[in-house]
Amino acid sequence: MRKLYFMIMAMLISMPIYAQEEQEEENPGGWDFTLPINLDKYKPHDSNRNPNKGYLNLSSYFSVGFIGAVNADDAIDLNMGESFELEWGYISSAKARLGKYSFLRIGWGIDWKNYRMTNRQQFIREKDGGVSLKEYPEGAEPKFSRIKTFGINVPLKFYQMLGTNSYISFGPELEYITYASLKTRYTQNDEKQKLVEKNIKINHFSFGVGAELSIRDICVYYKYTPTSVLQHNFGPKFGSQTVGLRIDL
Repeated sequence: MRKLYFMIMAMLISMPIYAQEEQEEENPGGWDFTLPINLDKYKPHDSNRNPNKGYLNLSSYFSVGFIGAVNADDAIDLNMGESFELEWGYISSAKARLGKYSFLRIGWGIDWKNYRMTNRQQFIREKDGGVSLKEYPEGAEPKFSRIKTFGINVPLKFYQMLGTNSYISFGPELEYITYASLKTRYTQNDEKQKLVEKNIKINHFSFGVGAELSIRDICVYYKYTPTSVLQHNFGPKFGSQTVGLRIDL
């Protein structure tokens, strides 16, 4: 895990800075590459500039969302009030102008998901790395049982400006899961118990779609990922849907 963090930081430090001449409004097109910090949005206002153009130069974002289960087996009971996602998106990206008020954008970011159950079922790692659901020990008071994943997210989105400070976007998202673990906490005989397991059988690649509505750097987003978190025949089936808030940086 630590090696992955060092690799990400090294990529940010060594990443070349691209520059491109501005396209004329009547002749959009070409690719514009961006880094995490968007300096353009902090420049003094120029009344001669197109007021929508600043949003075509937006950079990365940070999002927080609540997760619910989709396409799930009956035994799965994710608590959407406690299952959540944290994401730093578009750490670097490229944008292609399609018209005066629309563009395509592709990039990569990092995503951290926490799938938590608070009922009487707990996630258990089997010897082969598979995951099963079992009842807590008799007399136990459950706190939670969760699966945590960490991965690299690659979205491809179509953006349409709605005005000076707003836009909508939607498109597919591919994610590569690099790490996963499970943790269970409960109390038994007045003693706190904690079980932690790694190397579980997850689907390393997942595919979904996402959409967002943004007004003044703050937006509401929805993400639907039908791909099961766990590998087929190595655990209960469940995908996810996420609803949350996203802040452009």
